[in-house]
Amino acid sequence: MEKLLETVSDTEKQLRIHRVALGLGYIAVQLENGHVGLSANIVHTRTTNCTVFKKAGTLRGSSVGDVLALGMKTELLPRAICLATINALKNTEGCGQDADVFDQISIQSGDRVAMIGLIEPIVKMLTDKGCEVSVYEHRSVDHPLVKDAETQETTCAQADIVIVTATSIINNTFENIIKNLGTSREVILMGPSTPMVRERFLPTPITYLAGSVVVDPEKTLEIVMEGGGTQALYRYNAIKKTQLEVHP
Repeated sequence: MEKLLETVSDTEKQLRIHRVALGLGYIAVQLENGHVGLSANIVHTRTTNCTVFKKAGTLRGSSVGDVLALGMKTELLPRAICLATINALKNTEGCGQDADVFDQISIQSGDRVAMIGLIEPIVKMLTDKGCEVSVYEHRSVDHPLVKDAETQETTCAQADIVIVTATSIINNTFENIIKNLGTSREVILMGPSTPMVRERFLPTPITYLAGSVVVDPEKTLEIVMEGGGTQALYRYNAIKKTQLEVHP
């Protein structure tokens, strides 16, 4: 997160926040220029306190710089809001190629795939192609391919393809994940939370950024506020896929 924050210019920091929506599945931040950025909401537990976010009611009209300061906190919600703000700045038209990353890379039957963070449609696509998929997930989910966390390091070291969801930036596990990789053919950072900031990932093993660009801000905000997730955002054409090769 610190290195992502370094990519934000002083001019960008002066922009104002227009709206922030904390949905059940996603967080959306809209800037004064209309651009919207997304980040997954991975807060899965609630305290008995009815206050979920203490700064509620203060974000509208504040500067991007003020909101980005939230990224240095350890709590998940402030970090997610920060990432959504970065994505509002960076994930704009022309930030990448309008394409599915899996149309750009080679996938072969028998490939060993390690997925950090369950993305069920991608798991199905890969298993249909004959890949051996191992999934690692912090949440308690009922899926036959979710493996014990103790095997993650070994599996990632032996994988042909590693897929890392961008929520790893929010929960601060990204650095630990990428330092334990082997010689994987592809390492993909994936999901609408993915910041399309190529220079940030040049020093890492990441080969592709597979994120999204908001093309219908109002529909995106509506879906987020009504508790919708990734499938709804794509179904209603509120966002589109974009991908960027980090190491051409």
